[in-house]
Amino acid sequence: MLTETVRQVLSEDGDLLDLLGVDSGDVAPIRAGYLITDIPPQVIVIEMVFGRTEQLGYEAGEIRIEIYVKEKHISEPLAQVKALVERINEILDLKGSQLNDEYTQTIYRLRKTGTTFSYDQDMHAHVASIDYEFYCTR
Repeated sequence: MLTETVRQVLSEDGDLLDLLGVDSGDVAPIRAGYLITDIPPQVIVIEMVFGRTEQLGYEAGEIRIEIYVKEKHISEPLAQVKALVERINEILDLKGSQLNDEYTQTIYRLRKTGTTFSYDQDMHAHVASIDYEFYCTR
């Protein structure tokens, strides 16, 4: 599944792990799926917005990567969110077949379609949402 491929690729990037303040992808706060429980000071969530399988055997749709940075735990949370967005885009945007792995055989396109920034009052966290369109086979 593409969300797991993206999670794995992000978890293996040393620069992203440094931004998150962790030494290993095994403990990185990067999750594939919806965020239900209490969140750590920083977390990246990858989720499928929609997807469809075409008759020709490929899948197409949109994934969203949400970044949460709590303001109580990070000295400059908005700057941190922007740095994480920039690094994630450097890793993923227009990389396509460079991201293939055991979860996704061939990624034909992974392209950023938009980014929004917001603030979650309940969590006291700055939030960024990055949308990507994709075409791939499994």
